[in-house]
Amino acid sequence: MTLFVPGLYTSPSDLAKRLGSGLRIGDAGTSLAGERLPFSVGLDWEDNPGDGSFGEAFSFGTCSPSEMASIDAAGGAVVLQVPAELHTHHAAIATLAEALCAAGALAFRIEQSKLGFVANAWLEQVSSGDPAALYRLAAVTLRGERSTRTLGMHVFSLADVEIALAGREASRWLDTMALYQIEEDPVFASGHTFAPDAETARRIVEWWPDTGYPSDHPCHNPFGVFQLGPPVAKGRAQPQLRMTFVPALRVLLEAARNQKGSPLEPAEIERLRDRGACIAMDPRDARELERVRGYADIDAERAVECWAAIEAAGIPASAAPSR
Repeated sequence: MTLFVPGLYTSPSDLAKRLGSGLRIGDAGTSLAGERLPFSVGLDWEDNPGDGSFGEAFSFGTCSPSEMASIDAAGGAVVLQVPAELHTHHAAIATLAEALCAAGALAFRIEQSKLGFVANAWLEQVSSGDPAALYRLAAVTLRGERSTRTLGMHVFSLADVEIALAGREASRWLDTMALYQIEEDPVFASGHTFAPDAETARRIVEWWPDTGYPSDHPCHNPFGVFQLGPPVAKGRAQPQLRMTFVPALRVLLEAARNQKGSPLEPAEIERLRDRGACIAMDPRDARELERVRGYADIDAERAVECWAAIEAAGIPASAAPSR
């Protein structure tokens, strides 16, 4: 997870003085650590260019004009690479945020969704640990011409959700499935079904790679997108074990495409899939392996379609941004 944190501090050395003894900035000025944190945080510094961009970064309805003006007067900002999932390590992230607030932080923005709040409001929400509060901090809803989707679920190492609906009905589906993932951590896969309540007809779930953003963009979700399709009577049968490619199938396909120098034909994709080395794993263990690796592999049963989506979007198969 990447945090953009403008504040009253004017440099990394100034921030180091303001932090006190709880946290410390490394000698090179590129990391933040301390006994109260279970991980080291990468740190970059961004000067305030004085062109209104700092305030504009918080102009999406979560901050008032006066709050935006205060943010725009910041001395600069730290950009923090937090190597942790928001819900799993919310207490440690709250500790980090509390120390930054005491040092003069004015606001926090999660770069994976570009959603930000003033410092005290952000700290209050993350400290609560409430899944709904964390979801509100991290995820936004994007409305396209034909569908609506969430953005930002990769801060939880989860796929985003998309549905061909709009308005409140779309929000009902997306919010419910997103929160269900955060709270219960189910193992979803293509062919499963989902409904927001017992009275609503279930829809088929299909996993797709995220093609909405370049792979090096913070908003790109390396864990993909679950598309909720039409209502169905029942889902597709699921195997007890998941065939997990080592190396990942998408890496094999990318290497073959690069070697060939032109797009792969469907028969070539299927041949590489059928000949790839696999390990039979429990689906939950396979999913945890993907989280450690930092990205989800493509759906082997729908390899041709998933690879075609990656190719059409021009997204390198194995690239994944920092969480």
